[in-house]
Amino acid sequence: MIIQDFKICNPQDKKYTEPSGESIPIASIPNHSWVNAGCTLMSVALVLQHSVAQDAPGAAAAGAGGYDLRTPIGAHHRRVACEVPTPDTNGNIVPQLRWYTMLETGLNYQENGIWLPSEAQVVPCPEGAAAIKGQQKITFAHNIAQRGAIRITGSEGTIIKNNPVGLYFHDRRSGDSVRLATIRPTVGVIIPPNQVLYRDAFEGLRADLLYTYQKDQFEADVILRERPREPETFGMSSGTTDVEMLTEFLDSPEPSKHRTQYRQLGLKEGGETNSMEEIANDDIAFAEIQFKVGQAFSEKERRNTQSATPVRKTWETLGQRSVLREQLEFDAVRTAFAALPRNELPRATIVQAGIDLPVTHGVEPHAVQVMQLGELAQEDGFVIDYTTLSGSMGSFTFQASETYFVTNTFMVNGSSSCTFNSGAVIKFADTAEFLVAGNPAVSGAGATFTSMHDNSVGLPIAGSNGQPTQKAFTAFWFYYIDNSRSLSNHTIKYAGTAVKASANAGSGVQHAVQSMTLLNCGTGLSSHRNDSGTQFLINASQIGTCEVTNLVGGITNQTVLSAHNTCPTITLTSSTTTHEDVPLDLHFTVSDDTSPAASLVVEGDGEAESPWVPLAWTPELLGVAASSNTMRFIPALDSSGTGKWRVSATDTNGLTRVLHFDATVESVNDASTIGAMSAPRLALGLQQV
Repeated sequence: MIIQDFKICNPQDKKYTEPSGESIPIASIPNHSWVNAGCTLMSVALVLQHSVAQDAPGAAAAGAGGYDLRTPIGAHHRRVACEVPTPDTNGNIVPQLRWYTMLETGLNYQENGIWLPSEAQVVPCPEGAAAIKGQQKITFAHNIAQRGAIRITGSEGTIIKNNPVGLYFHDRRSGDSVRLATIRPTVGVIIPPNQVLYRDAFEGLRADLLYTYQKDQFEADVILRERPREPETFGMSSGTTDVEMLTEFLDSPEPSKHRTQYRQLGLKEGGETNSMEEIANDDIAFAEIQFKVGQAFSEKERRNTQSATPVRKTWETLGQRSVLREQLEFDAVRTAFAALPRNELPRATIVQAGIDLPVTHGVEPHAVQVMQLGELAQEDGFVIDYTTLSGSMGSFTFQASETYFVTNTFMVNGSSSCTFNSGAVIKFADTAEFLVAGNPAVSGAGATFTSMHDNSVGLPIAGSNGQPTQKAFTAFWFYYIDNSRSLSNHTIKYAGTAVKASANAGSGVQHAVQSMTLLNCGTGLSSHRNDSGTQFLINASQIGTCEVTNLVGGITNQTVLSAHNTCPTITLTSSTTTHEDVPLDLHFTVSDDTSPAASLVVEGDGEAESPWVPLAWTPELLGVAASSNTMRFIPALDSSGTGKWRVSATDTNGLTRVLHFDATVESVNDASTIGAMSAPRLALGLQQV
């Protein structure tokens, strides 16, 4: 049995004790899975992969083309065991070994056929720097002006090489362009643990290149440290001009691309807004290396995806050179640009037709050019990025009665399916998010999305403090999906944003969000599409909410909401303090928007020895008009102190509001009266906590 294959050890020991008694350093053992005793951080054990493979229950078999969770460890998952106190047939509490599934895109990588944990780390190497402990492996040239300075190797061996070319203005109406800045020879530095910076890497405009390596993705950022002059300086119109970053790809296979063409309201000569113009955006992939939708944002708001501007991209051949063009409308970033210092270099030259690529010969590499360490300056900037994902995934099914733990970003992408079986529990680390991208079908009902610190449902997660808050970035994100999808009959709790949808401008996608329950979330529904129109992106109905700070976020005219129900409200309208031996009447006002109305039921056991004895509780029907309710307590003789209590009300839709309060008995006759009250047991609504 698996219990015989490991012994509990203290995390500080960093050693695993074999059944034979031999002590082995943890770091030397490949393919380990962490087991958390009692699902707390008090002690940790190590389970070797052969033991886990033999005894760990896997998820159900994957369907055709589906991601396989039957193994204890894979590209995007790891099975984790914990001991859960469970009563046996004799009523004794004994530890029972249970398993949950850790999920993160790019969680592990293979080396010599063995799965190892991925690490977001960049280290020096003879060519400059490299990131090799992940599904994507990146090599950074010592000098960014070297041809093919950035080399990306995918999990299946696909290799692409690229180097940045320059920044441009491009007028969509006239076809004219201005080369604002070009790459110049710049030596990079490693910003520990996982970044490479080429500082002031452009000639003509002050801007940096920052590359960030994560387990789930590789991000390339152009950071403008000063703003270019307005397009009108060059005879262009701000309303029809794009800011573009061009990257050339060398000795790379031809990517697959799916182009979306759409029309949007444009500008005529003189600024009139009644003409239509054609806009294009490409979804690009080099086999397993997929390009995620880029974003543009102020450096100060790096993690605030609500304020980011989507970056269009197209793959084109310009003069027999393969180029990735990243484009965003100048008007969309004009305000952000205004916060940067103005570029005062001499005016660039207008090119009347198309994009003028500079002639590049590249810097010759030296034999050994190990990159040194550096620091990232704390300076305002504006970021334009592209991102490649670590690996791809087929269909994915969240199984009934299974607990899943999303540790960072987890994405189901492609053209297959994402299925939720009733009873599945998906828990999130404080900065995690779950994305569905590409074109997968979304189906199923009855899953619960919640914080890793919520121990009321599913298995407790290692590191849970039992006090959930609104931390997870996004519980469910429709991420630039090509076709309209629906999400229905799930519960989402303790999310920063419960449901979000993003789409390219003019895509026509409309997602249905129906019969959802959203509890204790920062934002309920958030939509973002780079549109000036009023077409909605989320069509929501029958949404039940309780303690949701902002029901609708993002661009509010892109979310339409009907049949919204809220949980009851409870207000305590009386004093919660009395004296010894003096009854205390607590008055509550309860209201609700549910129709038909529901009743509030509270029962006490009335045991004589209880310090508090509920004498009269008059529940009334909940309705639109407030109803008054009174609960009388009689303190036990000669008792005083303060107790923490809660009263709850549940409506016909199952939405529950809980009010927490303190009730105090002040000592009058005897200063040494015993302290805190003991509580009566209450069957439903009113409980001491």
